[in-house]
Amino acid sequence: HLSVRHNLNPTLTLRILFYYRPGINTATSDFQHSKHPRPRRRRTRRGQSGRGSPQNYTGSSTPPPELIPIYNLSDRPLTDVENRILSRGLSFIRTSRLYPFTWEIEQFAFSRSLRLCDFFKTQVNDAQVVNNATSPFRLRSTFDPPATQASIKTFSRIVHADSERIFSNTYKSAHSPSNISGAERLALKDLATDHSITIRPADKGVGIVILRYSDYCNEILSQLSDSDTYAKCDSDPTMRFFNTIRETLETALDNGTISESLFSYLLVKNAKTPILYTLPKIHKNPLAPPGRPIVSAKFGLLEPLGKFLDSILKGPVMALHTCIRDSPEVLSTIQSITLSPDTLLATLNVKSLYTVIPHEAGIEAVR
Repeated sequence: HLSVRHNLNPTLTLRILFYYRPGINTATSDFQHSKHPRPRRRRTRRGQSGRGSPQNYTGSSTPPPELIPIYNLSDRPLTDVENRILSRGLSFIRTSRLYPFTWEIEQFAFSRSLRLCDFFKTQVNDAQVVNNATSPFRLRSTFDPPATQASIKTFSRIVHADSERIFSNTYKSAHSPSNISGAERLALKDLATDHSITIRPADKGVGIVILRYSDYCNEILSQLSDSDTYAKCDSDPTMRFFNTIRETLETALDNGTISESLFSYLLVKNAKTPILYTLPKIHKNPLAPPGRPIVSAKFGLLEPLGKFLDSILKGPVMALHTCIRDSPEVLSTIQSITLSPDTLLATLNVKSLYTVIPHEAGIEAVR
């Protein structure tokens, strides 16, 4: 537990918390052993450790979790239980109660996947149909083939019976298995219901940041106030954009540029409004991190079009001699170049790259 206090502002404390594994107290220099007894090390004939014996066994069958820093920039002090549950990461999934109806849906989906595999293996011979079925740019199929194979029927019935028995004996009991303790479950509930804070993953994947919700909103509103980049709409323009996309896709369909299935995939009829959120750049300013704006267009009007255009442009862009994929490719390219001792390497940082690219210039570059 490492606390760093900012000298210029004593009221603001940045806490960076590292959790190794149960049984180790990082706040002091004393290491408290786990309550589990240390297993005896398997010895070889010469008295040395065996090849398969663990060197750093902590009394648990699972390896110690990776260190996850937690940056608490809010006014709420975190308890040890809250720190411990947050140190598992935001992708950690706790066990929850499984309802019978959800269980039946999973059983049906599994049986349907078996019937689909059998149907497309034995019934379909048309290559075009197979290509359309495996294309990523198509609507999700609702086709449910009939169960003609007796082996699939028997297997599905056995799996359903065994699963129902496991469900009845385990998840319907009063003591259902859980991967977190009761105190950790209450800590998660307290954090989720505290509307004065927001918990976000740090940009570049460097940890977890806890912000005041007011500071988080002010950062977003500050970015949206840039009139050179954003414009406030007087009304919802979703239907206007939908009509424009539909007319363009209908023209492409009439010209034979796209197929009927691709047309249905690209046109979202019941689109959701995208959500704007930010990821705090804790590596830029650990006390007042700026936010990286991200628009979550999941199930949005432009999501399928974005995926389709990305698949088309990825190949030509990667083929350009001026294109560098990522940082490892930069290092590999530099190593293959002979540089003189007086050579200076310089980098340029572009602020808000995607929002400063002129639309017309970007379209012309694509053409």
